[in-house]
Amino acid sequence: MEIGEVVGPFEIEAELGSGAMGSVYKARVVESGRVVALKVIAYGLVGNEAALKRFEREASILKQLRHPHIVRLFATGTYRKTPFFAMEFVEGESLDHVQARRGRFTWEEVVEIGKQLCAALQHAHEKGIVHRDLKPSNLMITTDGVLKLTDFGIAKDTDVTALTGANSTIGTAAYMSPEQCKGEKTLGPKSDIYSFGIVLYELLTGKKPFTAESAVDMFMMHVNGRFERPSRVVLDVPVWLDNLVCQMMEKKPEHRPLDAAMVARALEEVAEKVSNQKSAGVVIANARAIDRQRMNNPADEQDVEAAKALREGTGKKKKKGKKAKPKTFFEKKWVQALGLIAAIVTLCVVAIMMTQPEKPEELIARVDELSKAGNRAGAVRAAQDYIAEYGDRTDETTERIRRLSVSAEVIAREAVLAKRHRNNLRKPDDVKEGKESYEAAMIALDAEEEGNIAVAKQQWRKAAELAPDRKTPEGQLWANVSWRKLQAIDEATNREATLLASIRADDVDEKRREISDEAERLGVEALRFEKLGDPWRARSRWEGVRTVAGTDPEKRGWVLLAGKKGRELNEELKGQPRDAEGEKRVEMLESTMAKAETMRQSTDLAQKRDARNIWRDVRDLYDGDADKQTQPFVKQANAALKQAK
Repeated sequence: MEIGEVVGPFEIEAELGSGAMGSVYKARVVESGRVVALKVIAYGLVGNEAALKRFEREASILKQLRHPHIVRLFATGTYRKTPFFAMEFVEGESLDHVQARRGRFTWEEVVEIGKQLCAALQHAHEKGIVHRDLKPSNLMITTDGVLKLTDFGIAKDTDVTALTGANSTIGTAAYMSPEQCKGEKTLGPKSDIYSFGIVLYELLTGKKPFTAESAVDMFMMHVNGRFERPSRVVLDVPVWLDNLVCQMMEKKPEHRPLDAAMVARALEEVAEKVSNQKSAGVVIANARAIDRQRMNNPADEQDVEAAKALREGTGKKKKKGKKAKPKTFFEKKWVQALGLIAAIVTLCVVAIMMTQPEKPEELIARVDELSKAGNRAGAVRAAQDYIAEYGDRTDETTERIRRLSVSAEVIAREAVLAKRHRNNLRKPDDVKEGKESYEAAMIALDAEEEGNIAVAKQQWRKAAELAPDRKTPEGQLWANVSWRKLQAIDEATNREATLLASIRADDVDEKRREISDEAERLGVEALRFEKLGDPWRARSRWEGVRTVAGTDPEKRGWVLLAGKKGRELNEELKGQPRDAEGEKRVEMLESTMAKAETMRQSTDLAQKRDARNIWRDVRDLYDGDADKQTQPFVKQANAALKQAK
């Protein structure tokens, strides 16, 4: 939707973000001027019955929730056959954005955030609703410091039938509970408790407890993996908070806290215990004799006497008739003065050591370790630290690390260009260097949006050629951005062939592989629809790929491929009336099913296998389709597959 467009009673003011299910806009009620957040389902999912049900379910769930720490639903509606709903507009930012800026939160801030989230979750759980997608990006913090829980798009209302089938997984892999990863049919509130624990861990330490190269590997880490305790990553985490987070992340639900209310009480106690923390001596003095014997370092009589003095108070008068004991050697003032001087010298030495830069080999090892673990953001930060200290070196290792450091700047420049392009800021009036490169980049982004890969490629080359002197930082940056864009275009060109090869391999094996990446899943479905002869559904799936990939620079290859395929399909469907789609689809399915039946009767085993694959495509692609005319063909395909066994 465009800025200024009127959707029912709302006027669009700005795009706030987009995801797999749709986009969220800042909008204003035309009559009252009230500001709302307007969520609109992705255009590519309008014909997807499961997606529509999920979108409607989110609105239905929000209607049930009235809590100061949960975004409120105001209205629902449809605009040009596209569903939308209006929610409370939160003036603030999401926790993942705050964390990206700050690195991590103090334990006091984490306790306060956690208590507010506990209240929101307890309210939802008491209503029978499990969120199932807790993560920092779904937690908003207002300018007043109030937390708001958002995005109930995949939440489960335990009182009704779940939208997802048995043994299916939904959610963000890094935050999913072990039971989610295993695809268990019934998920309870304790699944949210586990995800909540991961959120607290990340806020405390600035990093996730598990890192993996794929969603499947991440699932295995949640089910079987071990993590470093928060207190070993950040030393000032109180032991009680450390234990609570670890308990929330227990593999078995029964080992986690009973509910969110119990977590809230534990968080309250953390602050109390820290403020009322007693000295070890007082604990020893209060301990029973039998308990003292079990201590790892039992106190001697002198320790006990000192502890008793602390316990009973030091303001009491000494008993008369007893002479004061002479001072020991270590109690003499000159000895204590020497000790103080030694302590100061030690602190100075430590301070000097802490301000010294890490050795180059240590930084290089850290970069490589983080890269191997899949922690790209951490590797980039370590690379930037290395370049800041040792960037004047010219060896091969330094050049490799410099390339990694530069990649962060390139991704940031790509994001700026994409944002300016979306906001129609195509004129380089405020660009200080590289105006000609900027103009070429805007034309290239126009071409990418239209799916015209050839023109996009030409313009990115032009952007590199017209850049300022490459010896300057700005010239080098333009060259790197252009090179990365050209690389993404080549990747998109090769990706279609790779996907088609994987589909053919699946057909030969007569087995569909599990695909965790949503963009890849939709892309494979699009190519299968195209192979079957349904360009309308194929085009819809490619639109879904563009929506899912969004503005993530790392998924630019998917956006480019989706644009290219969408352009090709638009050309194929040019001149065909929109209302003929259903009729044409029925004709195609009748012809395809007849072709499969002929193949089935062949003596050629490959022909029989191809018939079974056609039936699988019809069954998989149209099962639950919004167009009811396709359902008889699904039943026919199912029956044929059962007969073929």
